[in-house]
Amino acid sequence: MRSINAFVVCAALLLAACAPHKSALKAENFPVVVPFAIDRAGSKVTVEFELPNALDLYFKEPTLRPVFIGVRRVEDKGGGAAELKEWMRRSDYLQRNTVPVHLSVQQWNQWRWVPVALHEMHDNIVHGQGRVWYEPISDTHIVSRLRRLSPDHTELQAIGQKREDKVYDTYEWARIVPPTPGRYRLEIESQQDHSDIRDLTFELLVSHHYQYGIQ
Repeated sequence: MRSINAFVVCAALLLAACAPHKSALKAENFPVVVPFAIDRAGSKVTVEFELPNALDLYFKEPTLRPVFIGVRRVEDKGGGAAELKEWMRRSDYLQRNTVPVHLSVQQWNQWRWVPVALHEMHDNIVHGQGRVWYEPISDTHIVSRLRRLSPDHTELQAIGQKREDKVYDTYEWARIVPPTPGRYRLEIESQQDHSDIRDLTFELLVSHHYQYGIQ
């Protein structure tokens, strides 16, 4: 009997060791929206989420909708010309300056976490050609450039994360490639202080793009 009990205990411990990390902040649904202070070096977020099987209806062949990892800035709606000017100044800061973060993503597969490939956008628009493409992020897992985009507002409204009394400004760091449905764990850490945006509210955002047909 003791040997059987010992076996049961060992099996339970083994299963517990293999189970997904439980101390991570849980997102109730996809999209993922959680606070993240990108303006402070050392600010960290760990979040687990379930990526849905979302097909892009604009393609004839079954194609999963791209999933981006980024950040959105949130402010109250309203204000005059001075507030608008300040809004534009800070938006310009986010696009013109590097905002480096250490970013890694893993997928739960066959009782273990498996690293997931991430890609970041590149372009040669400044050279007049206007081409945009994606390449794998570096082995250091550091991504620095933020690219403005518009997320799927319908999905955000469905989980109560798109309010009429708020103004949002959304940016992308990277994409999950490919966006295979399943359980994911994301870890991100800000690498730099940014005094120019210190008093702003930011949220980590993992979501689909607003437009379909994006490759």
